[in-house]
Amino acid sequence: MEHSVQTTPSSIVQQEEIIRQLDVIAKARQCGMAVWRLPNDNNTYAIIAENRSPFSIKQAFEELPFGFLFHPFSRKQDGIFLKADKLFRFSEGKPAADEAGMDRNNLDWLADTWKEVSRVPKPSAQKHPSATISRNESSAAYIALVNRCLSAIESGQFEKVVPSRFKAVPLPDQFDISHSITRLSETYPNALISYVYTPEHGSWLGATPEILVSVENKSVFKTVALAGTQSYTPGANLRQAAWTQKEIEEQALVSRYIINCFKKIRLREFEEHGPKTIIAGNLLHLKTDFSVDM
Repeated sequence: MEHSVQTTPSSIVQQEEIIRQLDVIAKARQCGMAVWRLPNDNNTYAIIAENRSPFSIKQAFEELPFGFLFHPFSRKQDGIFLKADKLFRFSEGKPAADEAGMDRNNLDWLADTWKEVSRVPKPSAQKHPSATISRNESSAAYIALVNRCLSAIESGQFEKVVPSRFKAVPLPDQFDISHSITRLSETYPNALISYVYTPEHGSWLGATPEILVSVENKSVFKTVALAGTQSYTPGANLRQAAWTQKEIEEQALVSRYIINCFKKIRLREFEEHGPKTIIAGNLLHLKTDFSVDM
């Protein structure tokens, strides 16, 4: 009987080790850090931000230097911009030169800094207690939130509200953030994979298929309306996916919002393609693409 063993390519092991070292350095030196991979891209970027700058939505983000912008959902709060003081780019797992600043000096900096950080005794590992919420308290609070949402919709304050809850799950002792980034990248090739750490906000790891804005060849502005969700069965024919009226309306709601934004800036000429069914991991979504020739 033959047994197949799945191994991680040596290039990916190298990428994971560098990201792992950067994560330790960022936390030891109280720096900001970000790692990301754009959808359908073979490049992964990792940066160290020695200083973190507040960012207001009134600022022009296209004028920012190379880095990563991390922002809360609330418009009333500032975000944080992580400038790429140290930049590392990986192409298919291998460190690669980059015109944006990745060079041999950064690898030398990493080697010297890692030696320095490694000599410092590591504090004993602390177990972070998971949040404890009784089922009754959680259910009661969520039902009250849903009722407030219904009242707001009935009064015309909102058309759609998505209430949410959180679930606290303790991390296993063997959890490795760098390997988790690799697994997400392999599992969700069409998504933006990102990991962000700041001393003020902790560690955030995520994957999203939803693009807010992209610019192609510095001349074509693109955005998408992505709404409506159902489970995906591998091998299923996307053309046969059946969507309910509720899901179609949800998607149309987002598309109308984007078109209204165009109207506010008196933009009349744009291309709209969709909605169409797309795959994102183990889910199906409805997606409409919008593009504008700038």
